Amino acid sequence: MSTFDLLAELPIEVDDYTLEGLRSDVSGGFERQTTVVHLTGGGLEGVGEDVVYDPEEHVAFQQAGPVHAGTLSGRFALGDFCDLVDSLDLFPVEPKREVSRLYRRWTFHSAALDLALAQAGQPLHAALRREPQPVTFVVSLRLGEPPSLEPLQRRLGRYPKLHFKLDPTSSWTEDLIDALVRTHAVDSVDFKSLYRGTIVDQPSDPVLYARVVEAFPDAWIEPPEDGQPQAVADGRAAQSVRRLRLLRRARHRRLQRRAVRARAGAQPGPVSGLAVPSRHAQRPRAGGLQREGPASRPAGQPAAARSVKDRLPLGGHLNAGLGRNYVHAEVSSQEARVTDRPLDGAVALVTGASSGIGEATALALAAHGATVAIAARRRDRLESLAERLEGNGATALVIEADLTDPTQAEAAINRTAAELGRLDILVNNAGMMLLGPVVDADTTQWWRMLDINVNALLYCANAALPHLLDAAQDGPRNVADMVNVSSVAGRTVRRGSAVYNLTKHGVGAFSESLRQEVAGRHVRVSLVEPGATATELRSHNTQEIRDMQAQRFAGVRTMDADDIADAILYIVTRPWHVAVNEILIRPTEQAD
Repeated sequence: MSTFDLLAELPIEVDDYTLEGLRSDVSGGFERQTTVVHLTGGGLEGVGEDVVYDPEEHVAFQQAGPVHAGTLSGRFALGDFCDLVDSLDLFPVEPKREVSRLYRRWTFHSAALDLALAQAGQPLHAALRREPQPVTFVVSLRLGEPPSLEPLQRRLGRYPKLHFKLDPTSSWTEDLIDALVRTHAVDSVDFKSLYRGTIVDQPSDPVLYARVVEAFPDAWIEPPEDGQPQAVADGRAAQSVRRLRLLRRARHRRLQRRAVRARAGAQPGPVSGLAVPSRHAQRPRAGGLQREGPASRPAGQPAAARSVKDRLPLGGHLNAGLGRNYVHAEVSSQEARVTDRPLDGAVALVTGASSGIGEATALALAAHGATVAIAARRRDRLESLAERLEGNGATALVIEADLTDPTQAEAAINRTAAELGRLDILVNNAGMMLLGPVVDADTTQWWRMLDINVNALLYCANAALPHLLDAAQDGPRNVADMVNVSSVAGRTVRRGSAVYNLTKHGVGAFSESLRQEVAGRHVRVSLVEPGATATELRSHNTQEIRDMQAQRFAGVRTMDADDIADAILYIVTRPWHVAVNEILIRPTEQAD
């Protein structure tokens, strides 16, 4: 069954639509104009963004207004509504580019999907029968002509944690590439070689490919394809593409991020195939963000730019990466890297590593030298993470286990020590948050939380302690670490979270008592208590609870899993004589 088949029968009721114009001065002296379509029905709204290139087409569209409102009003299945849109001429004036017709159709498709999901009371992942994952965003940006670092620096000056998708051009210099590497902010590069007749065309350039790929070994590369006219006309370009693919397969080799001045004919360094953000999720959303460059692709070219009936609907879209890797903190010179790998030789086991904080922590520890065992129940997620770790040059051990079973928990610990030679760090991260009142509660949810939040942690801690004590006595670090991930709910109590509070207060009490017991034997026991963090944790609750949580944190910039991984990394990389007993970490705007 295709993606669209899972969506096509969603019911949708349409009353009207309105148009909203957006504009922004972006790179290269270019003013980008777009049009947001607000599709309304039953008191709800869905939005899509039209990203056709030519501003006069937006002006004409907006001035004409909702001329098809009557035709598009009524009750439909989503697929039928999309077919109806495809039958209409949505351009008051003839478009300069035929591909613009598709962009505008996809805008209405996107708004329709958004509205249909709102009316069904379903998020997209539920309609697609998939599990949600945290999403991070990149800014799609060109660096002007002549290119400079200024557009990127200006944005980082306001938002230091931004990451970018950049469009390299043949005018990029070696000094510019070196400066971009040092920002550690480039997640993706798009060579634009499949574009034809657009304002962002970039001719095939094998020298540029080699320079950029070697400089950004952990970036997601959107390369040209063999068989395209330019690649065929230039044998060097086709050879460059094949070389990029071979490089991406070199996952057994250690990632070497360094400031490189690549030259024609130079052999590119190893490139990780999966040590990057996941492929861009593409979903239209109007509002506080203004797009800063054309994001969609011409028809029939890259597969990402197909209509809703082929994959997911696209109008304007955000470039989103799932699960950004911590590897971006790697330094840009081999000399500095020697001192920035304080965990070389250490072995860590991270539980709950299939997503969120556990996944980010495994990546962080590996980026700083640790060999990592990753444990959870979802083997497919673990194997995907292991590929990324190994692509970065790390050693990863996948352990599929239900840690609420004491036998499996003990086996996970012992297997780590047996196959990887030791155990220096245990990160007890596996957990669950099921909120709700005590009165008339489903008590099976209580036992599930007690099992994973308390029992699994106890089983792992008990099995790991002999190995940690040995590592503290005999290991080169002269210390071993157990990090227990709790929650701000282990410090404060709130109505509607009684049993979750109970489990997290228990984790805190256990951690402090154990810390006192083993401190003299160089085993550090640390507690990390995160506040609101963008992970899967809330998704296990009922829709009513999720809505209450969303209202509680409306307007709060929540933390990312990487922020908590930073804290854990800080704990385990302190000198042996320094113990960080407890870190309570909240978003700046979270008051309680």
